[in-house]
Amino acid sequence: MDWTHGNALKYNNADDTWLLSLAHTQNVLIIDRATGAPTATWGVDGVPATPPLDLQHDPTLLDDTHLLMFMTDPDTSLSGAIEYEIGADQLTEVWRRGFEAHSDFLGQATRLENGNTLVNYGEQGVIEEVTPDGGVAWHGSTNGASPTGQFRLVDSLYPPAP
Repeated sequence: MDWTHGNALKYNNADDTWLLSLAHTQNVLIIDRATGAPTATWGVDGVPATPPLDLQHDPTLLDDTHLLMFMTDPDTSLSGAIEYEIGADQLTEVWRRGFEAHSDFLGQATRLENGNTLVNYGEQGVIEEVTPDGGVAWHGSTNGASPTGQFRLVDSLYPPAP
């Protein structure tokens, strides 16, 4: 039974911790690698979020004060990218994109060096590069023919010319 649906585990070498997402328990944790103990918990069993975490995928700590992820809004059942500001007693939404369709799987949000965000709508078969003000810099779609899996932006598929 997939009661926790652990869907992301990211290692942070700088502080020797793991970032773990448990979508079905609606929690994101930082776990100390040496002890195995959680050092932070956000969601149902920890610091609450507004809106609440639900079916979150691929969370990323942008810095000590911001958390970015793909998730489903529990009030609307629509999915998209969301950024929270991390407070001592609350995660507070500061940015969002999407939330126009539901996506059960493979969603992803990745902040780029230029400040834009790549949003992968997973089962919807759509990937967008979104500007901080919500504009679309780039859009790709499979026209619903197939979902988009996990992705990484690369400069080129070809080696540099000699």
